[in-house]
Amino acid sequence: MSKISLFLRPSAHVAGEGILCFRLSHAGATAVISTGVRILREEWSSHVMAVNPDAAVSPARRQTLLSIAAEMQCHMQRMQDVFGTFYRSGSPFHVSQVAQVFRHALGAAGFVAYAQGLILRMLHSGSRITAERYKTSLNSFCRFLGHTSDVPFPEFTSPLLQSYERWLHLQGITANTSSFYLRNLRAVFNRAVADGVAAASSPFSQVFTGVSKTVKRAVDIDTLRALKCMSLPAGSPADLARSLFFFSFYTRGMSFVDMAFLRKSDVADGRLTYCRQKTHRQLSILWETPMQRIVEGFGTSQSPYLLPIIRRPEGNLRNQYISARQCVNRHLRALGERLGLKVPLTMYVARHSWASIARGNQVPVAVISEALGHTSEHTTLIYLASFEPASVDRANRMILGLL
Repeated sequence: MSKISLFLRPSAHVAGEGILCFRLSHAGATAVISTGVRILREEWSSHVMAVNPDAAVSPARRQTLLSIAAEMQCHMQRMQDVFGTFYRSGSPFHVSQVAQVFRHALGAAGFVAYAQGLILRMLHSGSRITAERYKTSLNSFCRFLGHTSDVPFPEFTSPLLQSYERWLHLQGITANTSSFYLRNLRAVFNRAVADGVAAASSPFSQVFTGVSKTVKRAVDIDTLRALKCMSLPAGSPADLARSLFFFSFYTRGMSFVDMAFLRKSDVADGRLTYCRQKTHRQLSILWETPMQRIVEGFGTSQSPYLLPIIRRPEGNLRNQYISARQCVNRHLRALGERLGLKVPLTMYVARHSWASIARGNQVPVAVISEALGHTSEHTTLIYLASFEPASVDRANRMILGLL
C-alpha cells in the first residue's frame, strides 16, 4: 500500500516561510521530497493538509496561492502516475526509487533532497554506517545553508563549497573534520552524477579533502595511573566512563562500537573473541584479570551484553550506542580537564595510548597492528603471518603490568 501526502516543513523562525514537501510511503518506508515552494505558516491548512488561498492578505497573494495549490495537485497526480509505473512493472521497488524519478519530474532535484533519498536507500540496503556518515555530513551542510534550504545541482559549485569550508573553520571545526564532511558530500555528489541527476563537474577541486597530521591522541603511562587513582563516586557516570576507557585499553584499544555490542557469550575458554565492525576481522584476546574486575563491577546479570552500553536490547541499538558514546566522551573530557591534560580525553585516546605505549616498549609494529586489528597497512600485513596469537597476548600482558 502506497500513500502520498503534502505537508509544510516550517521555518526555524516563527514568522518565516516554510517549504512545501511531499511525503511518500510504501512498504513501511518513507521518503520526503522538497518542492522548493515556500509559503507562510498561516497560508497552510493543517486540517486538510493543503494550501489555504483564503488566508491571503491581498488579491495578488490569493492568486499566487491558488497557482501554488494547482501546482501541488499536478505534482500529486504525477507522483501517482510514477507509483503506477512501478506497480505495473511487477518488480519489487523501494520508495526512494519513486522519489528519485519524481525529482526528475520536478526538474529541480536539489543536492539535499537527493542526499536524503540516497541515505534512505543505503539504510534500506543495510549500509547503515555509511548512511550515518553521509547523514552527519549532510546535517552540517544543512546548518550552513539554513536548515530548510536546498541547492539545485547547477548551483552546487566550487565557490559555494569554499564558503562552506570557511564557515566550518569559523565554527572551530578542525581541518580533518572539515575534510571528513567534504569527502562525504563529494561521495554523494559523485553518486548523483552516476545516477544522471547532476552534470559531471569538479566543485570540490578548491577545498581540502585530504588528511592532515594531527597532534597525537595518546597519553603516557603516568597519566593513565593518575586517571586510575582519581577518586570518583562509585557507579557515577564519570566512574562508568573511566571503567569503559580502561576496558578499551585493557583489550588492546578496542573501539567503542565493538565494546557496545560485545555479548557475554563472546567470553569463553579464557578468551574474548569478537568481530571488528570496521574491518570484519575476527580478533581474539586473552581474558585478563583487570578485564574481569571491570565487568564484575557493572552488574549486567540480566543483560545479554557484556558491558552496560546497550541497556534496552529491545530498543534501537544503534541510537543507544551513539548516545552512550557521546555521554562517555563528555565525562572523559571533564576528567581530562581535571588532570590538566592538553589532549582531550576520549575513548579513542585509549586506543592510541595502547599503541603508543606498546611501541615505546619495543613491541614490533607488526604485533601492534595485529593487536589493533588493522588490515589496511599492506607492508605490515606481510609480517603478520609470522606472529602467533601468543605474541600479541604477551605484549598486552606486559603493557597491563605497567599500570
